[in-house]
Amino acid sequence: MTEASFNLKGPRRYFLRWGGPALIALIFLALTVFTWRKWPDILVDFGTELYVPWQLASGKVLYRDLAYLHGPLSPYLNALLFRMFGVSLSTLIFANLLILGLITGMIYFIIKKSGDRFTATLSGIVFLCVFGFAHLSRIGNYNYICPYSFELTHGVLFALLVIIFLSRSMDRLRYGSIFLAGLGSGLAFLGKIEVFFAIITAAAVGMALICSSSKPAARKILLAVLIFGAALLIPPALGFAYLSTKMPAAQALKGVGGGWTVLVTSNLAYTAFHQQGLGFDQPWRHLLPIIRQFIGLTLFVGAMVVVSHISQGSRGLKTKIGVLAVFLGGALIIKKPWVPWLLMAGPLPLMTLSIGAIILALLIKERTDQEVRAKLTLLAMWAAFAFMLLGKIILMPRLGHYGFVLAMPATILLVAALVGLGPEVLRKHYGRDDWFRLLATVILVVDVLFILRVSYHNYSERDFRVGDRGDAIITYGPRLDPRGLAVAQLLKHIDSSFPPAANFVVLRTGVMINYLARRPNPTPYLQFTPGEMEIYGEEVILDSFRNQRPDYVIMVHMDETEHNVGFFGTEPNYGKKIMDWVKAHYLPDWLILDEPLKDGRFGIKVLKRKESG
Repeated sequence: MTEASFNLKGPRRYFLRWGGPALIALIFLALTVFTWRKWPDILVDFGTELYVPWQLASGKVLYRDLAYLHGPLSPYLNALLFRMFGVSLSTLIFANLLILGLITGMIYFIIKKSGDRFTATLSGIVFLCVFGFAHLSRIGNYNYICPYSFELTHGVLFALLVIIFLSRSMDRLRYGSIFLAGLGSGLAFLGKIEVFFAIITAAAVGMALICSSSKPAARKILLAVLIFGAALLIPPALGFAYLSTKMPAAQALKGVGGGWTVLVTSNLAYTAFHQQGLGFDQPWRHLLPIIRQFIGLTLFVGAMVVVSHISQGSRGLKTKIGVLAVFLGGALIIKKPWVPWLLMAGPLPLMTLSIGAIILALLIKERTDQEVRAKLTLLAMWAAFAFMLLGKIILMPRLGHYGFVLAMPATILLVAALVGLGPEVLRKHYGRDDWFRLLATVILVVDVLFILRVSYHNYSERDFRVGDRGDAIITYGPRLDPRGLAVAQLLKHIDSSFPPAANFVVLRTGVMINYLARRPNPTPYLQFTPGEMEIYGEEVILDSFRNQRPDYVIMVHMDETEHNVGFFGTEPNYGKKIMDWVKAHYLPDWLILDEPLKDGRFGIKVLKRKESG
């Protein structure tokens, strides 16, 4: 895994050293400009990521005043940014551009350290184009600038730091770096459970391989584990100490537990939404296409090996190019127009396992060359992290939706294997094999352009501005989606017709409206999803309505197809008690478009509390 295959000398080597990072930076800048303020969805999910830190910066306390399902780190971090730089979407945009830049840089560093600069450059490009600025579905939020959950993107940042810190102990145990790796893992604990699982697995694999390679004394291994564990406990302990000053210790402990508490105390994982997301609703139906696609991808890569080896052995550049052209032409003929060649999500679980097994086999075989073992150990940690992060979509892998984070490491591993590790293995067995690397690079670039075209199409259709100044969001215009215009009209109505101190609750979703209008929701509850109704209980949520008596209730239409339930308020187990109470205590005040939560047509309805209510 060296740069020797490209035989670069003098200026060309200098260009490769700095040309890769410069190209990544240029792509980063171009994508930022083109996608500017088009990242979030106007109603779904991302509003919570704005509203909660705004309320925390205003003096409210997480878990006591605001119901929240995850750990406290990300909301309080964003609240700190709001306090330092002002409450504004722009504040989070610039902070997340910085985080995205750091993640991109760390991916480049890790892949370069485990391979070479060329592979690292291609990995950085794939990350930015396929994941960092992704817009692969009509809904936004699945990108690293305005994600539906900051716990995921912050978690990726911590995970890469953990891998980098552990990589510094390849030759000998460095307790300072191990301490920092444990600290990074502890920070991830205060986020989302799936990221923490993946980080801990990667750390365990790394520590095991490091110890097997450097063979330290048992007491040193024990000390390293103790240091890692102690550092891991520091962030949760600090979080608990802070929350304990604001609420009872039991409630603080529950808050620090975040997703762990939800996992243990609720049946959320068994709801239709999560079962379908995991693919556990019909496992065999989902598993068979994964196996089929994995076999297809394996055969395709095998054909690449054969064709590139034939090209390598043939004489004459024209002959070599001709062989590759025939292969690409044939592949293009049989290729489905909507499916990439290599960057497919379906095979990722089995492909990640296979690459991990190859790395392990190479580690077993390579016992003397410490530099090679260090590179393979770094890739092994990445593979472990990648596979565990796929767990939430293991039978329903996708690059879009949750895959913008969960499938990202596995995809980067595939790129590293095809462009870095694979050619190195082929070189050792068959001599130089630059043509495989060239062929893999060409196909990967074509796949990136194919996927980028989808994001380009979705971003290009966003041309309608909602919100003012630093809170401006560019979303779909009324020709494609009525929600943007309806929200803009609602914000004007709130500003002109609501009393200055009036508050409101949005049902079923739309806390973004609270944020953009700078009007608080007097209840702790923000989204009213079937999952939240399951966790908190409808009667408890209804009690908060009775106690807080919102001045207004705003009904916003929401399709519940993905949750496999009817509209909010129409089913006994999904909001009917709340809706009945609202109808008894509120009167219609204003209607935008169609009656919401009735049929498939979108609409917003404002209800005002009765004077006697």
